[in-house]
Formats: sequence, C-alpha cells, structure tokens
Amino acid sequence: MTRVAYLIHSAAPSGAELALGRALSVWPTHSTVEVHLAADGPVVDTYRRLGVRVHVRPLSEASRATRRDAGARAKAAALLALLRYAVRLRRELRGSRPDVVVAGSLKAVVYARIATAFSGTPLVWSVHDRVGRDYLGPAAPFFSRVLPSLVDGIIVNSRATLASLTAGRTPVLICPPGARLRRVARPVGEQVRNIAVLGRLSPWKGQLEAVRAFASAALPSSTRLHLIGGALFGEHDYESVLRETVAELGVDDRVVFHGHVDDPRFLLEEMDMLAHTSVLPEPFGSVVLEGMDAGCVVIASRPGGPAEVVQDGVNGFLVPCGDVDALREALTSTAALGPGARRELVAAGHRTTGRYAIGVTTPARAGFIRAIARGRRLPAVTEWHQWTEEMDR
Repeated sequence: MTRVAYLIHSAAPSGAELALGRALSVWPTHSTVEVHLAADGPVVDTYRRLGVRVHVRPLSEASRATRRDAGARAKAAALLALLRYAVRLRRELRGSRPDVVVAGSLKAVVYARIATAFSGTPLVWSVHDRVGRDYLGPAAPFFSRVLPSLVDGIIVNSRATLASLTAGRTPVLICPPGARLRRVARPVGEQVRNIAVLGRLSPWKGQLEAVRAFASAALPSSTRLHLIGGALFGEHDYESVLRETVAELGVDDRVVFHGHVDDPRFLLEEMDMLAHTSVLPEPFGSVVLEGMDAGCVVIASRPGGPAEVVQDGVNGFLVPCGDVDALREALTSTAALGPGARRELVAAGHRTTGRYAIGVTTPARAGFIRAIARGRRLPAVTEWHQWTEEMDR
C-alpha cells in the first residue's frame, strides 16, 4: 500500500481542488491518500465525505492572497510566511510518514519542496497552470526551469502546460484532470436560446470579452448569455465592472449572473452553446469537456489545452484568445447553424469526452505517483492513455 500526501494551498471550489475531488472518488485501492490544505473551505467537506483524511493547517492570509502583480515587499513577506509554514508542515509529515508527497498548486510546490528536503520522501508536482511569463511574470523562470529539476516527477494537464516547462530528466505524465460523464440525451432546439460561460469571475477568464461579443453578435433577441461562476479569489471589482458593462451595452435583460454554483451540470444541460473565452492560453479547460458532455456546442479559445480537445469545425469551434471580433463572428455563425449541423457537433463532442473520463485518467495518475514512490525508472514523457498495467506494477 502506497501512502500519498496531497498538498494544496487553497480550499476554494476551483479547478485544481475540484479535480482532486473527482480523482479521489475513484482512486485505486493500491494507494491511500491524505490531503493537507493550507486553508479551510468548501472542499474540506467534499474530501471528507469521500472518506479521505484531511489536515487543515492555515497559511497566513497575507501569503495565500498575494497576487502575481504584488509589490516586492509583499512578495518577500509571502515568501517568509511560506518558509515558516514549510517548517511546521515538515513536522506534520514526519508524523504521517507518507511514501510520496504530491503538490497540487504553485504555492504548494514551493513549501512542499522545503518541507520534504533531505527527508528521502519523493515529491511529485501536479501542474495545473501554465508557467509562462504571461501568467506568472518575473517568477516564471523559477517555476519553469528551476523547480522541475528539484522534484522527482511531474504531472501536467496538457501538452500546452508541458510546453511551458523545462522538465529535463524529470519524468512527466501528461494527464488531464478527467471528467464525470453522464451524456444525457436531449433534443437540439431549432434556435440557440441559451449560451453559457462557465468559470470563476476573473479578468483572464474573459467574461468581459464574452459580454462584448454577445452584445454585438447577430443573435435573436430571445437569446440569453449565462455567466456561471463567482468571484472566488477577491476579484469582486471585476464582477462590478462586468455588471456595469452589461448595463452600458444595454443587454442587462439578456445577461444572467448565476454566481458560484456547486454543480453547474443542471444548468449546462439547459444550454445550447458553451463559450470558453479565456484571454490567456488555458492550461487545460475542463469546462470544455463539461460543455461537450452536457450536449452543448462548444466555442473555445486557442492556443492552450482546449485546442487539444476541440477539432475546429468537427466537435466545436476555436477562436483566438481575447479576440472579441472573432468570438462575435463565431457566436453569430454557430447560432445560425441548423439543428442538424449542431446535432452532429454535439455527437462528435460526446465521442471526444470518452477518452477523458475520470475512470480512465485517474488510474494513470495514481499509477504514476505510485511508481515515483517506488523509485521506478519511467519514460521521459508518458501520456495518460499510454499508461499500462505493466508500468503500474
């Protein structure tokens, strides 16, 4: 039995945290997992309901909330807080004696590396974010070039994420977070009446661009844009800007703010289209799979992870990141398609999602972590669908 300690700095119901919950629900019995969180929050109960042992050791708010654009003094204070936190975590890990530690966020991998130094415990970095300069700024070289050489294994959620790293000799598994599939059969309507944008409210997620494109697109007056997601990380100013823009553009009666929704699936199953509108390359984009599985026609941003899932014109459509004009044209042309054409896109999307099912991706993820714990010699890069039972032994 392999004992795995999973470290994440946040307990918000966001991408990495929710992805871990999905994985834990089908985790293989050859390993036990305990989760160490640096904050209290909604996912604590989610993990505990799955029978997972959860340790909550809060990191100082100043460190957890430090933004990428913070000043030098704030970043120095945050680093000092991480060092102190790592020392306390080191004592905690000595007590639980895991066979392998997995860091599931950027902050977590920093304090995990300090906490496990010279302990002999292997460290795996599960990378959910692209580590390019456009996302991390001046810190990017440290995360992209230095850190990969300081861990024993790396799991990335897409080839796009891997491209932002210099892994060197560290073995890598390309493994998407996986999706729970339902594939509820539902009719395709004569008209596109509901378009969803699903994701936490954040400037880089592109809700503002979605609103602008929607307001200028040639759509029936009955068509509604649904913004599903809340401002989870203190980005309430952005939500205010969104609401002001909706009013200024005169579409306040056609744009619906749903806020955070624990399980958005029931909403997606009422949507005709899903627009993924990130203005920076998305590391993976689970919402694309969720939209396809719920029977939506998907429009997604490229480059990034979604472009590895969406085949333009086959199972959805791709537009350049942040290009409002291109998004407007895509909304207009997709809504103009007849129900037969949209039905073919939905069917192709359903065929795509099968290879990303949580029951397919999780065994590869767990097997890779177990192999690192055992000191197995692994290929430089392996994709989740290449993982075999022989590699898992």
